[in-house]
Amino acid sequence: MVKTRNCYGILVLMMLLLFTISACGYNIQTSQLPIEINNWSASLDGDILIDTGPRYDNLTEYASIYISGNSGFVSYASSGNGTEVNPYIIEGLNITNSATPLTIRYTTSYAIIRDCLISGMGTADDGITLYDADNIVIEYTKVMDIRYNAIKLERTQFVKINNAEVVNNAGWAGILLYYAVNCMVIDSIVHDTDGSGIVSDSSQNILLSGNYAHHNAHPGIRFQQSSDSIASGNKAYSNKEDGIWAFEGNSNITIQSNTVFDNAGSGISLRQSDYSKVLDNNITMNKVHGISLDNSHENKISNNTIVSNQYQGIGFGDENVSNGNLIQSNSIMENERGIYLRGSDNVVQDNAIIENSNWGIHIYKDGNSISRNIFYLNARGVLFDLDSTSNSFEKNSLIRNIEQIVDNGESNTIDSNYYDEWRGDSNNDAVVDDVYEIYSNDGLSNQDDYPQTMPQHDHPVTYLGNPYLLVSIPLSISGVLDISWLPS
Repeated sequence: MVKTRNCYGILVLMMLLLFTISACGYNIQTSQLPIEINNWSASLDGDILIDTGPRYDNLTEYASIYISGNSGFVSYASSGNGTEVNPYIIEGLNITNSATPLTIRYTTSYAIIRDCLISGMGTADDGITLYDADNIVIEYTKVMDIRYNAIKLERTQFVKINNAEVVNNAGWAGILLYYAVNCMVIDSIVHDTDGSGIVSDSSQNILLSGNYAHHNAHPGIRFQQSSDSIASGNKAYSNKEDGIWAFEGNSNITIQSNTVFDNAGSGISLRQSDYSKVLDNNITMNKVHGISLDNSHENKISNNTIVSNQYQGIGFGDENVSNGNLIQSNSIMENERGIYLRGSDNVVQDNAIIENSNWGIHIYKDGNSISRNIFYLNARGVLFDLDSTSNSFEKNSLIRNIEQIVDNGESNTIDSNYYDEWRGDSNNDAVVDDVYEIYSNDGLSNQDDYPQTMPQHDHPVTYLGNPYLLVSIPLSISGVLDISWLPS
């Protein structure tokens, strides 16, 4: 049956937008977020205070330091106050060495390395090496011109790196945590290295917070075969690969409240990473995707602002599917495609998918649930691919997309959605009188039997912390319904 469309209304969308660009990128403040990992604690506020000036004046020249065992501290360190109770401090040294600037092995004594400048002259393999050395703090120290790893923690526990700077490192990582447990890297800068900025490899219970990782040749922050760890309140930008990358065999990684922009890869990538969370991040202007998932399952992607990335806002890998993920309450705007959903049994709900230049969502595979999302002003709203079957698309709002919805798949359930051009409710039951016909590339393929007269989305739409307000939808010539959207 041919439908007659009753188009009396005009949708008015007011956008409140304060979009501040600082010299180094978006000036986005992170909220206070207390984090605890065993006996370490940190309060993250997104501000980095690194003193790279007078601390490096009037340093004592030193050739190298090699400590093996607790007794080795006596030759190099002053006693007190590294605590428990009153052990050692190594401070105020300028160590330039072409082989091994500073190495500590097999120690448990508490020690602080402070206010040091360490250079490997471009030939030293590692700048600071801690091997099976526990209870050490490295703070206000700069490491530069190292061949492999500027700071390397291997088989260590309870090590804290605080307000350090790593620059011009030629190798694998600026800061490497390898088989480390209960360690922290906070409020530090890693930049202009030929490897990754900060790497957690085969490590557990790691906190990376408040760091700047930028202009590195590989990912700014990288997790590999790590678990039960957090990256929060960091700024990862202008790296030549991804901003933050959880790669290969990770579990229970939380990536939260980071600012990630202008990376040559994706903003945040999960690859072979399961049971992890990507929450409350600002992800903008990356050269591939905002968030990428590849062969990653049972993850939660929630409350992120994903804007102006070159391809997908949230993209699932082309080679490997990702299943059982929750994509919830994200603001996904001005990308090429909003979401490319390639996998099964994923849940996509309460997202705002706005002004993407291609599809708002492209659904591939089966058994996915898409509900209570708003698709607004996308070039095209919703595409079910040829290989999409038995998906559920219910209680969504499709508003002013040039092409609302196309179903090329089979047995997809499309029900109780709002289509802004579809009007007419003679019995006032909040359901449009006529069914909404849905077409494939080859003709009529599906229909929504219960198209709604009101938007179904109930999650606030935000753009970098500022709300979009849907203020009025005229439903007929004689009446206007005011709508406010409240959090679910």
